[in-house]
Amino acid sequence: MLALVIALSFHSIFDGLAIGLQSNLQSLLEVFVAISVHKSVFAFSLGIRLSETRKCTDDPVYLYLFGFAAATPIGITVGILIEHLATGLPGGHIIVGILQSWQREH
Repeated sequence: MLALVIALSFHSIFDGLAIGLQSNLQSLLEVFVAISVHKSVFAFSLGIRLSETRKCTDDPVYLYLFGFAAATPIGITVGILIEHLATGLPGGHIIVGILQSWQREH
């Protein structure tokens, strides 16, 4: 169960990164809505799986849920920091472009 939560949390960090890297409101809203729908399916599935597991084990379900829920805001924060720090660097727009294009591929 821990492996599933870690995998989904890691994925959510990259989802948050995609939101944090957006530079205009229109693209921010588009990515936000898409990731919200995407993450709601993950959250529902994870909740079902955790409720099934909770009956059989003493896993710290609340910690798992907190980690999953905190992953996207962490990614958003990292994305915003990268966006602001990269604008001052020569070629920083290339870094942001690579990260944004990677997110659109996956």
